[in-house]
Amino acid sequence: MIVCFIFAREEPLKVKPRKLNPFKQIYLAFKKMPKPFSHVILPFLFANMAVYQFQITFTDFMGKDYDDTSIYQDGVSFAMLCLVVNNACQLVYSFINSKTVDFLGMRWTMLAGNIILTGSLISFIWVNQKYAYYAFSGLIGISQVIFTAIPYATVSIVIPTEELVSNLGILNCFCVLGQQVSNWGMGCFVDAITSSRMSSKKIGFSAVFAALAAISSLWMLEPEPCSDTSNQTIDKSEPSTL
Repeated sequence: MIVCFIFAREEPLKVKPRKLNPFKQIYLAFKKMPKPFSHVILPFLFANMAVYQFQITFTDFMGKDYDDTSIYQDGVSFAMLCLVVNNACQLVYSFINSKTVDFLGMRWTMLAGNIILTGSLISFIWVNQKYAYYAFSGLIGISQVIFTAIPYATVSIVIPTEELVSNLGILNCFCVLGQQVSNWGMGCFVDAITSSRMSSKKIGFSAVFAALAAISSLWMLEPEPCSDTSNQTIDKSEPSTL
C-alpha cells in the first residue's frame, strides 16, 4: 500500500460514473472471452486445486505426521522455516519469471511450472528426509509465481483496459473455485480412505491436479495484444458520461 501511495498517480473523479449491472457485465465478459483467456482457465484452476492442500496442511504435516518429529510445535516451527524458503524463492524468482517467459513463451513456462509442482507434491508421499522439504517448498514457490502470474498477464494482454476489471474478477473466481474444490473434495476423500499420515496424503494426492494442470497447459495459446480498446462490455444504449 505504501508503494502505491508513493508511486501511483490518482486521477480525480469529476464525473459520476454510470450505474452498471455487475452480473450482466460478467455474462458479457464470458460471452466475449478471447481464446487465450479461455484456454488458460483450466491450468489455472487445476494448479490452485493442487497447491491448496500444501498451503493449508503443510504445518500440520510437519508437526503431526512426520515420523522424525516428536514434539508437535517443533515440527510446526520447522514448517515455518520451510515456508520462509517458499516465500523467498517466490520473491527471487519473480524477478526472473518475465525473462523465462520471453525465452520459453507462456505455454511452455506454464507447463514447466506445473511439472515442477507435480513432482514436488507427489514427493510428500514417499520422501522421509526432513531437510528435503526445504527444496520442495522452494520449488513449489517457483511454480506458484508461474501459475499465478501468467494467467493474469494473459488477461491483461488480451482484454481492453475498459473491460479489465470484470475479466480479472472472472479469473479470480476460478482461483477460489479450485481452492474450494480441493478443500471439500480432497479433504473429505482422503479422510474417508485413510486414518494415518492424512496431511501428507492430502498434499501428495494433490499432484493429480498438478498433472492435469500440466496437461491442460499444452492447449494454451500465446496472447496477442488487444488493439480494439473501444470494444467495451457495457450496454451501448446507455448515454455516455464521458
